[in-house]
Amino acid sequence: MAVSPDTARAIANLGVDMIITGEAKYSPDTIKSIVETVQANGGHITVHAGGYSPDTLKAIAIIGGSHVTIAL
Repeated sequence: MAVSPDTARAIANLGVDMIITGEAKYSPDTIKSIVETVQANGGHITVHAGGYSPDTLKAIAIIGGSHVTIAL
């Protein structure tokens, strides 16, 4: 079952650690928003790089800082 972007953001607001796989197929803006939410709530997020442009991955790294891992 796929998790909607709104549900993912709601879960991120709880301060949990998350892994976003390529299967989620979230838009770059959605991923950036989720990363920002996780970072703001002290969690950690791993984003699988497949399907995202280098510019999007750089933006994710800037937004998430030490709260994000990008799996290549």
